[in-house]
Amino acid sequence: MTLNEIYAFKEELRTISMDFDNNHAMVKSNFAIVNFDKAKDVYAKEFGAYSPKSCDGLYYCAAEDTYYFVEFKNGKINNDVRLQVNLKVLESISLLSDVLNMPTSFFREKCTFILVFNDSKNRSSIGAHVMRNAGVELVRFGLDRLEKLYLKKVYTLNPWEFTSRFVRNWEKGSV
Repeated sequence: MTLNEIYAFKEELRTISMDFDNNHAMVKSNFAIVNFDKAKDVYAKEFGAYSPKSCDGLYYCAAEDTYYFVEFKNGKINNDVRLQVNLKVLESISLLSDVLNMPTSFFREKCTFILVFNDSKNRSSIGAHVMRNAGVELVRFGLDRLEKLYLKKVYTLNPWEFTSRFVRNWEKGSV
């Protein structure tokens, strides 16, 4: 599989972010990014292998020379879900590493992970609210452990934050 073949799996964010169990799109944007789950399935099929875990979406921002993996979680994030998200990130890096023929160090410099979560089902502590109001970037759910070792940056954002901080800029063609 090539990068161009991966780009053939572009879909609107409203589709990629859809929670089909609850018929709810977490992000309402028509902006298209790669449906990395679908690309991963085709990749695995080439090898006759099981389909690994993967992030929901992939976007490349040329202005920043940065890849963005995006995962949407509309439910409660417990320890099992945290482990699954970690596995999705690592297996997504592994897959893209193979396609790009790049080592892990490439992702440390050129790849960001964004978890978009339902904040009404995952309440923040008072300390988290204070940190956010003070302008301190808080990475929730233990995902900060992925930063620096595997990824350039990790964000945990609600749908509004994701849309206002990233999607609107991507739609304009810059971040």
